[in-house]
Amino acid sequence: MFFSPGGRAVLIFFYKPPKTKEGESTEGSGSKASSAYNANGRRLWITDGTEDAYTGTCLFFLRINTQKAITMLNVHQVLLRKHMQLKRA
Repeated sequence: MFFSPGGRAVLIFFYKPPKTKEGESTEGSGSKASSAYNANGRRLWITDGTEDAYTGTCLFFLRINTQKAITMLNVHQVLLRKHMQLKRA
């Protein structure tokens, strides 16, 4: 859906390290997100960002023109990539 013409305008990845000693939660709402665990308890969520309120490292891709398909030849022209660190208020 993200790569085809008329697809979603944004794709967001959130990464969270394992729980800290203070018991910080690594759980998100999971409402529209896909998540994966590894053996060390790290998590990666892939979401469209419409309902999820995660913290951690966020890497997102924003489509400049949703009417064009994303290809190997134009990916650098039609996508904006950014990252940020998100913390609870």
